[in-house]
Amino acid sequence: MAESEMPEKLIEGEETAAESENIAGKRLKSRSKRGDPAWKPYTLMLKSGTHKEAAIILRRMDSGKDMSDLAQELFEQWVSEHLVD
Repeated sequence: MAESEMPEKLIEGEETAAESENIAGKRLKSRSKRGDPAWKPYTLMLKSGTHKEAAIILRRMDSGKDMSDLAQELFEQWVSEHLVD
């Protein structure tokens, strides 16, 4: 992709994906959950309205959490409440 074809930054100071992966000429390891062996993708069914509202709330909270973080938090809470000692 030619430099003139690259998308512009939407927010001043925001790094593009290429910039965040390449600092001082060194390629960084992926920081995504997909690159983390502790995380594994799963498929589950949610009602679309619940998913939509949760996404809106997460964006509004601006906490840096995404849907997988929320699901992980809720599953951990449920598991801890139902563990048999």
